[in-house]
Amino acid sequence: MPTPLRVLLVEDSEDDAMLLLADLEAEGYLPVAARVDTAAAMLASLERDAWDLVISDDSMPSFNADAALRVLQARGLDLPFLIVSGTISDERAVAAMRAGAHDYIVKGNRARLIPAIERELREAQGRRARREAEAALRQAEADRALQRTKADLISTVSHELRTPLASILGALELLSRGDARPETRQKLLDVALQEGRRLKAVIENWLNLQRLEHGGQPLAFAAVDLHRVIERATADVETDPRCPLTVVVDAHVPAVWGDEDQVLLVLSNLLVNARKYSPTGGAIVLGARPSGAMVEVSVGDQGIGIPAAALQRVFEQFFRVDGPHRRTISGTGLGLAICRRIVEAHGGRIWAESEGEDRGSVFTFTLPVAPQGPPATDVRLPDHGRGAGDGHG
Repeated sequence: MPTPLRVLLVEDSEDDAMLLLADLEAEGYLPVAARVDTAAAMLASLERDAWDLVISDDSMPSFNADAALRVLQARGLDLPFLIVSGTISDERAVAAMRAGAHDYIVKGNRARLIPAIERELREAQGRRARREAEAALRQAEADRALQRTKADLISTVSHELRTPLASILGALELLSRGDARPETRQKLLDVALQEGRRLKAVIENWLNLQRLEHGGQPLAFAAVDLHRVIERATADVETDPRCPLTVVVDAHVPAVWGDEDQVLLVLSNLLVNARKYSPTGGAIVLGARPSGAMVEVSVGDQGIGIPAAALQRVFEQFFRVDGPHRRTISGTGLGLAICRRIVEAHGGRIWAESEGEDRGSVFTFTLPVAPQGPPATDVRLPDHGRGAGDGHG
């Protein structure tokens, strides 16, 4: 049975093309071919159809094998490229092979043509098989990494659920005895409240993961008063005398265009992170200033800092900077990833800066200035949910 073979012929002579196809048929092939003689026609054919190999003449008036080879390489295709020409010197052939051609054959030399085609088809198949094997290996490693990440996440979330729950139950059990002094009762209530908030944050982060994987929710865009958002965010953050908070907002900061609750979530996450990763204390500075068509908001701390190698990764899902003094800080590695998605959905960007370990961090994000008098709009935010801050350590 004839072997199907899809051949793109770069040839200006229809007669020569028919003779070459006849040679292929005589050797047991069933060729399906297209003939082109310009770069534009060749590019269109490569974009439109799938080919097994390219056979090019080298003596056409306005198009030659070098130009055809460049068209093929520009498309990034790994196809056997054979030069079949009536006039080609050894020097010219060597130069063509160095440029990427696989072989050259004098026209009419069927004894050389067919073995060359068969050899190059085999080698091309071998290259495809290697690429597919390498891609499968990379995918398998990515799948294993994902499974490890999910297992780590489940372990982390399980720990993060059990720890505050145990504290809440312990406090409630002591309160239920009814013999605690008033000041002790208040301390126990404070513990239960604090750990309840922590438990709520973990659950919200877990829900975030589900939303990230299975869909989004709409953003209600409108003009947002950043002064009001900052006031809400700072009111929600627990006071800590070891981490005094300073707010530095330019008096001329305009309204931004966004979803106020989601902007609040980003800012709250960053403030929580700043305090969380300042275990020994240090000032926290929240700033906002106009920057062209955007408003730039930053949260800086004097905490444990971020290694340079981790600055680009802190916004990845589940990523947490490792280190012995960081492992006691709770977190699931989702908060900053959520911040990035929210900011990017608003048309802004977010980044982290740090001079290194124990040198503090600054997280900055931008939001577009609100247009004058637009109607409110809803836009679906992909891969996003609500969640409490956690992330770089």
